Amino acid sequence: MSPNEAPKGRILIIDDDDGVRVAHQRLLERAGYEVRAARSPFEGLESAQDWYPDVVLLDLVMPTVSGFEAVKVCKEKPSTQGAILVAFSGLITDNEVERFRRIGFDEILPKPVPADDLAYRIQGFLARRQAGTPRGANE
Repeated sequence: MSPNEAPKGRILIIDDDDGVRVAHQRLLERAGYEVRAARSPFEGLESAQDWYPDVVLLDLVMPTVSGFEAVKVCKEKPSTQGAILVAFSGLITDNEVERFRRIGFDEILPKPVPADDLAYRIQGFLARRQAGTPRGANE
């Protein structure tokens, strides 16, 4: 992304796995997104407080607070309630997708996600939101 080019969107990655978090942050930054990353939901919500991300990638299994608990807080906080909340985990199976949506996630992104697919999927989430397409459509 050139210095004069506006970012495609703001992405907040909340994942306790340093390798996953850093790799995805770099990949999305190279794709033109403005990215912040956090090790925990507490750190992520603090980072989002004055930033208002467009998308929050939220790992489900973390040591202090699970993604299941954090998504509820994200829905209530002004800085994240308008964001697309994405369940981001290796534990997602096809049978559980609807349960994740009932909990409050807008989109589902199973790990591992191929590097060339991550930015494409984020772009799709944002395009559907902008077009007013219901969550989970065209998956």
